[in-house]
Amino acid sequence: MAKQAEQAVEERFQLTPEFIRFDAPGASVEGVYIHSDTVDMRTAEGVVAKPQYYLLDRPNRRAYKFNATTQLLREFALIRLGMKVRVEYIEEIRTSANHPFKIFKVFVLGADAKAILDRLEQGALGSETTHKALPPQGVDPTTG
Repeated sequence: MAKQAEQAVEERFQLTPEFIRFDAPGASVEGVYIHSDTVDMRTAEGVVAKPQYYLLDRPNRRAYKFNATTQLLREFALIRLGMKVRVEYIEEIRTSANHPFKIFKVFVLGADAKAILDRLEQGALGSETTHKALPPQGVDPTTG
């Protein structure tokens, strides 16, 4: 499935998505959320379908893809296709079972931030969200 998604991105935008690993704290990627798919990954438990997200950085003519983490799955549940986002890798912590867990900040940029805030105010997204939304410079997110 992931190969088909990548081919669709290549055909539509004439760009090959660059895989982002988020190996070092401070790593970030920004663009318009254009697609999600799953990729089969081998783990100790066998083959697992892991979600993958695609962003388009149109001004720089680049496309990116990256695998979801537990936190990114929760964050991207709030984000709709076509919204401009920035994903920043903050740090890696150890869980109580001593497993690595990456911490991210996910921002919705520009006018899309108001849509997220409106949906939060209406209770449409639930109260469990830790989503961060950034308004464009000089714009009050409560008035547009």
